[in-house]
Amino acid sequence: MSQFVPSISALFARNLRALARVQGGLAKRLARPSVESHIVGTPPQLVVHRSRYPLQVDASAMNAALPKQPKAMVLVFGVGMGELVIAALDSSPNAKVVAWDRDPAMIRQALQRVDVSQAIENGRLVFALGADLLDHLPLSDCDVVFHPLLQQIYRWEAAWLEGSTPARRALVCTGGLFVDDVADALTKQGIAVFPWDIHRLSPDELDVVCARVEPEFVFAINHTHGLAEACRSQAVPLLVWEIDPATDGLKPAGTETDHVCIHTYRASNVARFEAAGFTHVQYTPLAANTVRRSPSPQPLPEGHQVCFVGASMVDQAQHFRRVFLDLWEGHFGNRPGARQQGAKILDAVLAAQRAHPRKYIIPILLKRHLEAFIDAVSSSVSDDPVAMVAEMAAAERRLNVVARLGGEGIHVWGDPGWKAVTASGAVYEGFAGHNRQLTDIYRSGRIHVDVNRLYQLDIVPMRVFDILACGGFLIAEYSPALEDLFELGVELETWKTVEELVQKVQFYKANPERAQAIATRGLEAVRTRHTIAGRVAAMVSDLPIRRGEVSAG
Repeated sequence: MSQFVPSISALFARNLRALARVQGGLAKRLARPSVESHIVGTPPQLVVHRSRYPLQVDASAMNAALPKQPKAMVLVFGVGMGELVIAALDSSPNAKVVAWDRDPAMIRQALQRVDVSQAIENGRLVFALGADLLDHLPLSDCDVVFHPLLQQIYRWEAAWLEGSTPARRALVCTGGLFVDDVADALTKQGIAVFPWDIHRLSPDELDVVCARVEPEFVFAINHTHGLAEACRSQAVPLLVWEIDPATDGLKPAGTETDHVCIHTYRASNVARFEAAGFTHVQYTPLAANTVRRSPSPQPLPEGHQVCFVGASMVDQAQHFRRVFLDLWEGHFGNRPGARQQGAKILDAVLAAQRAHPRKYIIPILLKRHLEAFIDAVSSSVSDDPVAMVAEMAAAERRLNVVARLGGEGIHVWGDPGWKAVTASGAVYEGFAGHNRQLTDIYRSGRIHVDVNRLYQLDIVPMRVFDILACGGFLIAEYSPALEDLFELGVELETWKTVEELVQKVQFYKANPERAQAIATRGLEAVRTRHTIAGRVAAMVSDLPIRRGEVSAG
């Protein structure tokens, strides 16, 4: 009988030897390097964004998951720490057990904790990794035992269990909150989604997934260097929707890019991508998932009068300041007091930028005064030194704007850096959960404000679309892009100076009925013109080439 035993290297070696004899190809794939930092602690926990979830399955959950009348085959969906595999083998002694997981690190963890060598050797247990799941579909005379936690994490793959293998398929790169919204939009178009874990899997394993899924295209949120090359080698088109600012410099494409279509949330970035060698680039604004972000169907308790949700950027700014001064000291280390001199010059640049709160001039200042230094150190760091200074200035500006609203009773959600402004009267509420909690904040707050990042005052951030989709009233920071997408003063309000922002907050606190009328029109604007589903459908329909036309080069 299989047994659960403590994790020891001898046990892992025994399991791996059995696997190498029976499933040699899989054993080699498990030996490839992959990230394991998302599995932490004792007992083991899975890190998802900022939260940790226990991986071990208790007895009641295990009993609920196991089949009551075993069939010829049992599929364990989510290996976890292996206890479900053991339970499936013991509860279904005449069944073949297929133990599947998306993550090679998870299977390795299980092989260190449970003795399944005999079950592997006698053919009762087969492991399946990632796209191997498709080899066992459609399910026939099979029970599925779902890992309670991993069933939720692997929900894209779980959808493949529900019927026959779909004709239209896409790989979606994992690694961001916005990714689920895109996956939902593709699914509604009849395109089955399979994850491509580009930040954890080895390049060889990524190739295995792509070759097995045979996707119509790959969809990625934000550009990752090397992704265009990987898709070229697999002869598959690549769709990229850039939705976030990046501090690392955009490297030139290492391949022809006729198979890549870049959609950027920022019109000024079109030229930036074209200069890097991308031939299909266009401006596509952000949008809202109007299923997840919507007004409450039931009345909510009245929320705070003035609200802001967003990053303070304080930690990142402090990190970049240290990195910038380290670079300065490394470059001018032979000068007495080099670090102090660098700090003085950096502070002078930030002070000059502070005097122009609505005009981003840091690139001009650095080019004028520090061009030789920037050029000399840029190749030695992954992040652009200009972007580092921009983050410092952006954090300072955002803190100052929120602090000016302290007297109006603003409540702010985000990272602990916001504690720096509580002396102004601002109330720090902690982190806001991305899903239900954030939606409820947007639904119940009376006045929401938007404070954009200094270096991207020309864009419309996700916050704008999400607040309006929840029926919230918004005073957004003005940009020409905002005026192109919305009717100002009708669907939302805007501000250009902090003084104007304070005055409008005071006006709408005194006139809530006018704020509500604007919020109602803003909600309709997002629902009719600015949905993620609509944006994604347009991107897919505008693919520059189809799979069969992509040359591996």
